[in-house]
Amino acid sequence: RNTQNQSKYFANVLVDDFKSSKLKLLRSANRHANFAVLKAPDIPSVLVETGFMSNNAEATKLNNPAHRKRIADALKKGIDAYFKTVKENERS
Repeated sequence: RNTQNQSKYFANVLVDDFKSSKLKLLRSANRHANFAVLKAPDIPSVLVETGFMSNNAEATKLNNPAHRKRIADALKKGIDAYFKTVKENERS
């Protein structure tokens, strides 16, 4: 249960960083799925979909290096924020 809670927290942190980076998100950006890769009992995990190649507008964005950098920067910021919180919680 703790790993699921950590995964949900991690996903919320990432969604917040995507929003603060002005990246467009779905209205229900934080959803859950039963993919095997997301079910590790001891490792928090998230799945990030950055666009759909079948959507011409999204495919065009994904082919833009500046857009991909914004995505990568938001991911890095969110990952760093998550692990900073984990480290702080370990101290207390």
